[in-house]
Amino acid sequence: MNAKTKIAHRVLNQRVLAADRQKKVHNFDTVKHVGLLWSFEQKEVFEQFRSFLRKKGIAVESLCYLLKLEQEQPDPVFFTKKDTTWLGFPKKEEVIRFSEKKFDMLIDLTIKKQFPLTVVCALSPAEFKVGYAGGEYNYYDVSIDVHEKPEPDYLMEQIVYYITRINKIQEE
Repeated sequence: MNAKTKIAHRVLNQRVLAADRQKKVHNFDTVKHVGLLWSFEQKEVFEQFRSFLRKKGIAVESLCYLLKLEQEQPDPVFFTKKDTTWLGFPKKEEVIRFSEKKFDMLIDLTIKKQFPLTVVCALSPAEFKVGYAGGEYNYYDVSIDVHEKPEPDYLMEQIVYYITRINKIQEE
């Protein structure tokens, strides 16, 4: 890890510690508003997951990170490295607004971690955060382990499996 990355993570950790976040466990029966983080390479999985959530009546907002400016622009909110500070913190107004929204649940569909999306996840005041940590930094309330099969569609399946079952009220 180079010096710039160490500094960026130190700054991020200080901001996370200073943040006031109310945590609450949700499943797909209790969640009303979800934020989805994804990268352009996962477009098909993102669209499947968004469709799954919408069919359940869940409002969905998304944020896409582009490694390079693609010809096809994804959903309304996206950003690239050009939209970040020299440390990798997002500076684009739309991205900052997204990262400040208090979603019931924030789901990170990314397998390969990009620091700008990690910042959005870490600083989000979402009540419940879910994703694959895949490294030494974990800002999720529930981290899904897919290191043996690190594929976006498998991550999506595992998220659906575990979040569907979490905190279920037992009927008698």
